[in-house]
Amino acid sequence: MTRNPSAGGRKRPGLVPLLLFVAILLFTGGRGPAAEQRPAVLVLHSYHMGLGWTDSITRGIESVLNNSPLNPEIHYEHMDAKRVSDPAYFRNLYALYKHKYRNKTFDAIISSDDHAFRFLLKYHQELFPETPVVFCGINYFQDDMLAGVRSYFTGVVESLSIRGTIDVALRIQPDARYVFVVTDGSITGQANKNLLMEIIPDYKGRLEFIFFDSMEMTAVQDRVSRLPEHSFVLWLTFTTDPAGYRYSLEEGCRLVSEHCAAPLYGFWDFILGNGAVGGLLASGFAHGEMAARMAKRILQGEEAGHLPVIKESPNRYMFDYRQMKRYGLDIGRLPPDSILLNAPKSFYAVNKEWIWAMVGIIVGLIAMVCFLGDYIHLRRTSERTLKKSEERFRGLFNNAQVGLVRAEVIAIVCAMWLTGASSKTSTPKGPLQLAVPASVSAYWFPNLFPQDVLRPDVGLGAEMIPQPRNPANP
Repeated sequence: MTRNPSAGGRKRPGLVPLLLFVAILLFTGGRGPAAEQRPAVLVLHSYHMGLGWTDSITRGIESVLNNSPLNPEIHYEHMDAKRVSDPAYFRNLYALYKHKYRNKTFDAIISSDDHAFRFLLKYHQELFPETPVVFCGINYFQDDMLAGVRSYFTGVVESLSIRGTIDVALRIQPDARYVFVVTDGSITGQANKNLLMEIIPDYKGRLEFIFFDSMEMTAVQDRVSRLPEHSFVLWLTFTTDPAGYRYSLEEGCRLVSEHCAAPLYGFWDFILGNGAVGGLLASGFAHGEMAARMAKRILQGEEAGHLPVIKESPNRYMFDYRQMKRYGLDIGRLPPDSILLNAPKSFYAVNKEWIWAMVGIIVGLIAMVCFLGDYIHLRRTSERTLKKSEERFRGLFNNAQVGLVRAEVIAIVCAMWLTGASSKTSTPKGPLQLAVPASVSAYWFPNLFPQDVLRPDVGLGAEMIPQPRNPANP
């Protein structure tokens, strides 16, 4: 009986792939690349998004973590403490984060600036127990701040290069005699003023320091517009004035510098582009970058408590080309490792891609010309050699009285002789003709072939091989 293939014995094509899939899941433990959990990192900023310093820290963090094979999941929180910073506000933030992250754990936390750092010192174990913390942008750091939590905390300290900025200002303006200091009555402004006061005695007899302290913005603008020669301005900070106005860090610097009759120097990179010449500046990007590198090491398994706190702030010499030109300052006086922003780009920098494309085309054309030149030279040499060989062979052939032909030609000749071939005799290539020397044809062939089969030799052709001259026919 013939078995019907469509009956119960029919194969089930979906069963084998399904079994293979189940086997793979069992072998891999049911986990694939998509199922692997990415490490989670919380970035807690003290200030708001849009603040130059905070945004530059974010860029520094992302430059490391976004290019890491760890591919961490990054969460951002901005505490906005530049605008609101009373105790009740921080208690509300604690309650918010407590609720928001009650079911979320992080592998590392990066905090920026003092408010976030102090907030984590207070609420760390309640909000994020035993989670490693990397801080950056911390001012006035003391080791005892980490008492009891050092095993979880490490980071990068922010220090103002006040002396470094004054020294580089004197390098650029060696004839300077007066330093006008702009600051406000805020806690940060007064703290920076105290740091400056500590080093002023080192410049006794060289510089005179005059303070514009806790003044209204309009008064500061008026004073800086009437500065004497051989002077410069040192901007400590200006975010609030006695009239109750508040300014962002960038805005405060810009409003002062717009009226400055002398170059203005500062200590943070966000002042660049806001009217400041520059200085030895704290870089938010560098702080964020260093903090992210430390966090990356923690994600790779190192203990936060084993990573030393970096107390040497990664400050850099940075200057604004446009402001240096505004005040007629010599760029040649800048330190060798300075970063110069807003400098005009050279013709090469603007057109680098086009220039290299043209160089590539020109090099290619030169290579082609050289190749063609070599080819033409070799061809001419070959043609001369071939011509000499042909002339030599032609002379030997034309002076020969005995001609030999290839075997296939001999066969044709014999056939023609036996059959009485004529000029109408054809070969696969057309009517048969033999190219032989005149002296040979006159001696050997007249009695064998009709004259219309023979043609006077005008070249060697393919058939003949010259032989020595017949002495009977000189």
